[in-house]
Amino acid sequence: MLLTGGFPSVPFVGLTNGLSQVTSAVTSTAVDFAFSHFDGVINNIGSRISLGVLPVSWERTLFSAAVRTMPWPRVELFSVEDRKIVGRLDTVPIRIYRPTSDPVLPVILYFHGGGFRVGTINDFDGVCRNLAKRSGAAVISVDYRLEPEFIAPAAHDDAYFALKYIRRHPEEMGIDPARIVLAGDSAGGHIAVVLGMMSRDKNGPPIRRIIPINALLDIADFETPSVLANNGFPLNRSMMEYIRAEYVPDKLKWAEPYSSPVRGDLRGMPPMTVIGAKKDPLFGQSLWLIARLCQSGVPAEFYIADAFHDFFAVHMKESVRVMTLIAEAAKAALAP
Repeated sequence: MLLTGGFPSVPFVGLTNGLSQVTSAVTSTAVDFAFSHFDGVINNIGSRISLGVLPVSWERTLFSAAVRTMPWPRVELFSVEDRKIVGRLDTVPIRIYRPTSDPVLPVILYFHGGGFRVGTINDFDGVCRNLAKRSGAAVISVDYRLEPEFIAPAAHDDAYFALKYIRRHPEEMGIDPARIVLAGDSAGGHIAVVLGMMSRDKNGPPIRRIIPINALLDIADFETPSVLANNGFPLNRSMMEYIRAEYVPDKLKWAEPYSSPVRGDLRGMPPMTVIGAKKDPLFGQSLWLIARLCQSGVPAEFYIADAFHDFFAVHMKESVRVMTLIAEAAKAALAP
């Protein structure tokens, strides 16, 4: 296990003016200053934010606007293509990022964050472009179904269908099905870990490495020190409980492995590079995952970011440092 930290504190914040106007010029220095001097006030306000008050369409618009206040730079790639992969029962939109003209590339399957409720491949376009450019791998971003329209296991099913499709159609996709990495942030990190479990359990494609970033790994217990200590902006306990109730309405399923993967059998899982933000309510879940992986004999690296939940969705010093780390981890895992 590799344990490292000490990144400068540059947390995420989206500043809105009413419901429609969003500040477009927010520097990482200004954000850092705000949280350094007023973090108590911000988290006090953030702890009172609730989901379900506004229509979900408004929540999605506000999330997209917040992410775009500090967008990742739009790096140019060899090609970016929107497609729909179609099966007998499933149709899943994807976006394929190819950094070079090589006809066959290794692939990173990426799942965006948003609590299974908000977020789109458009919101994370900059993340995926930069990941493709830095890693040298193709990146496939999966536009999985969201709650409340679709409850569990809809997102998992879409992710597994995309993984199976890649394995069955490598020539069409222009990828090497023997060199696959799974990655994602927040809910997307949850999907990446669960997808690794599903592939192991169902004799699916081999996975070289899983990279969960600020992942939601346990929905059975939110009475943990990190949740209680970091109950503020941009993620609080009330929001987590609402997301859980909407996505997995059956309480009897909350502790099941595909709902709370950190509680499941981790033996035989692929190696992982785990990113946890120490000011994130989910930080304790990342620590628990590392401990369980070590107990299960799974090679694992752990990086601690001095940041808040959702920091990776926006462009600032801390997210750039983490992008470099995960791109290098993916590049090493995908080597021939």
